[in-house]
Amino acid sequence: MGKTLSRPAKPEGEEENEEAVPVRGNNEGVLFDAFDSFVKASSSSADGKFTVPDPAAPPLHLPEVLLHPSVKFWFIPRTGSLAVAPFADWEGDAKGAVCVDTVGLSTLLSEADLATISEVAAKVGASLDRVEKKLLKTHNDDLAAMLADYEATREDLAKEVEDAAALEAQAAEDPTTGDKLAGLKAKASRACFDAGGLSAERMVYTETRKALPPDALTAFKAAIAILSPAAKGDEEALALASAAQVAMTWEQLKAKGKAGGVPWGQALFDAMAGFDATDDKTDAASFAAAAKILKPEEESPEIDAEALKAAHFIGFLLLSFVKDTSALFAAHEEKKKADAEAAAAEAAAAEAPAEE
Repeated sequence: MGKTLSRPAKPEGEEENEEAVPVRGNNEGVLFDAFDSFVKASSSSADGKFTVPDPAAPPLHLPEVLLHPSVKFWFIPRTGSLAVAPFADWEGDAKGAVCVDTVGLSTLLSEADLATISEVAAKVGASLDRVEKKLLKTHNDDLAAMLADYEATREDLAKEVEDAAALEAQAAEDPTTGDKLAGLKAKASRACFDAGGLSAERMVYTETRKALPPDALTAFKAAIAILSPAAKGDEEALALASAAQVAMTWEQLKAKGKAGGVPWGQALFDAMAGFDATDDKTDAASFAAAAKILKPEEESPEIDAEALKAAHFIGFLLLSFVKDTSALFAAHEEKKKADAEAAAAEAAAAEAPAEE
């Protein structure tokens, strides 16, 4: 467990050469040979939408592994046989493989053993398909429920923003009774509520994907940057963290979350639910990091929120959280600065000597 194999590499310096042949016979592993044979033996469906595996295709079989220098030994090389039987997903693409060996057992795999291994691989693939389909149905049902809840609260948000407009107008006349930031607060509060309403249970399907749509992944990274406490107060460290986070894959981000490196799972959603961008403990560097993740370069395009909403609703909720809390934080900081300047001017005027 915990071991990984990569596809055999091309010679150093020829990685970009499409005609270069990978280096073999150097303990690099044979797993990808089995997958390549599986794919080669497959064909396209009549409509061209799916791959049809060859049910008669035999597993990769090495009767004596010591005779094959490409076989990967993690420990001491020993005699024995190896069989690798890939299995397909519901579209016919290779999903995984059943690997069986008799290394160290002083026995070989028989034809009957190979047939059994192929049968087991096919059943494993079918069983995983059933699990995936059930998980997908649950995910789609959850998305439909979340979207319905979201749309049902838009009227409430419109009313809150309308009421906030009155407070903003009042603030223009009397800052002590009105609230210049009321509208932004209403939007940010609703965004925190929407994103904070997510749960670890509703993230199972998303979390078990190998990759996310790029904009959804970016939204996750930006939200995590705002909520990550590790680098708060250290702008240089946070800048480095955001740069690394921009290039981070979904698999890498999940691993970091599960290791406790960033808020993850239910802790992430709870943090969004209780987040207050006007709290003095919020950190400008965290928002700057989130902005850098959303727009790494000046010419980087803005994320299309409506397109993301249709493609990945959970990512859309996190993007809304980032944008609305960022807008409130920026306005709150600007107001604090203006209030401080006004107070300083008032104090200076009070200390100035009266003219005769």
